[in-house]
Amino acid sequence: MIDEIKPEVCIATKVCPHPELWHCYDEQATEVEVLDFLYALVVMLKPRRIVETGCYNGYGTERLARGCRENGFGVLYTCDLAGEQVRKTLARLDAGKYTGIVVSQCTGETLINSISGDIDLAFLDSGPDEIRCHELRALYPKLSPGGVVAVHNNGIHGWLREKYLPPLLRELNMQHIYFDTPRGVALARKQPEIYP
Repeated sequence: MIDEIKPEVCIATKVCPHPELWHCYDEQATEVEVLDFLYALVVMLKPRRIVETGCYNGYGTERLARGCRENGFGVLYTCDLAGEQVRKTLARLDAGKYTGIVVSQCTGETLINSISGDIDLAFLDSGPDEIRCHELRALYPKLSPGGVVAVHNNGIHGWLREKYLPPLLRELNMQHIYFDTPRGVALARKQPEIYP
């Protein structure tokens, strides 16, 4: 499935004054450059279990799955509340190129709570800001030591970046960094266990 890439549609902000330098598939999809970053994270980190919340039309799902295919292993769990988005994601993956993907119609928190075993990488890109924080709180105990979480859409309006996410990341003692893409993405990491 080939989609047209166009210039980013977000307006300029203090943190990203030149959004036209990025690209998107549509006004709700993750920036193409961030999608490529997700693929690179999977290839670099070699996660065995990945969670994505808010699969939308499957752009991120496809990049995460492509990384698993490149590695030769990995299971990806993804979800969306909207049945139409779940169908579009399944259609995007239907070419038979990808295995080990579970696509569900549910909330991100429900998906996270249904998974047993450690989660090595997560991409939180679901509903309103506070929902992604609830997802992160549910995810944290299941994150493997050194597990990584990318939280999307924290740059457009700034609420997630300024009000919700920083106190939670401090509470959970997670290392983190913000990337000033048009929609914003934060990368957080659970402290790894240190052995004597």
